[in-house]
Amino acid sequence: MKRLIFEVIPPPIKWSNEQVDRWAERIISFLQKAGINTLNIPEVVDEERGEPRSVPYTRKQPVESFARIIREKNIPIKTLLNKITVRMPEKELISWVERRIEEGHESLILVGGESHKIDYPGPSVLDAAEILKKRYPKIKMGGITIFTRPGEANRIYRKLDAGIEFFVSQIVFETANIKQVIFELEKLLSSRALPDIFVSLAPAAKVKDLKFMRWLGVEFPSAIYSYLIDRDSEIPTRSQNILERLAAEIYDIQHKPRLGINFEHVMYSNLDISFKIIEHIKRENFT
Repeated sequence: MKRLIFEVIPPPIKWSNEQVDRWAERIISFLQKAGINTLNIPEVVDEERGEPRSVPYTRKQPVESFARIIREKNIPIKTLLNKITVRMPEKELISWVERRIEEGHESLILVGGESHKIDYPGPSVLDAAEILKKRYPKIKMGGITIFTRPGEANRIYRKLDAGIEFFVSQIVFETANIKQVIFELEKLLSSRALPDIFVSLAPAAKVKDLKFMRWLGVEFPSAIYSYLIDRDSEIPTRSQNILERLAAEIYDIQHKPRLGINFEHVMYSNLDISFKIIEHIKRENFT
């Protein structure tokens, strides 16, 4: 079965209640139209990446607050919360997870820090997964995978042993590294089944979108980046063409029963182009 989830940025703290409600209604309306029943909500923080942000940071609502707004609409949409484990001391993290379970959340994605050079107050993803799995054995935990990172198959393997059951990837613009990681992971797992992996795609509408994704750590094949950035006015169309091709390639990979797509919009202004691409992906790959 082909699977598709949508990742949406929580609204800024500075938005009015009316703005937040309109944003929530807009997201819900599209999810219903597209037949998507899972909303992935990332925790957005002011990260340190060794160079200035290409897009100014604005403080966002906590993931659980936005999820609560969505759930209060009484629509059958599953909200998948992301939590950066290293930024919260262990006791606070345990308490946070316990409150989410009490609210009815069944799945969480555990995210690590952006730099190994920072002394964080909280546990690593591996440590957090082991701690939480012992205390809350019914909670389903996900992790992040970066296909271009050296030794990624081994990282996934260790996370699986720690209790993580599924993965969402960094944004991709090619599939060669996906295939290689899956090949290596299959050998490590031997007779064990591959985990569910949702491959992240995201559109670009402007040059600043491409630069921001690069700042986030997204790796572009040089030919694709040159093609996208060549003409600013053509970026939306070219981005759409590339992502539609990538989606088809992902669903055609040999182990497609374990692969799905996590579609991100990255910028609030890119919601319309995201909707347009998802409609195409659904039409071409789900019918």
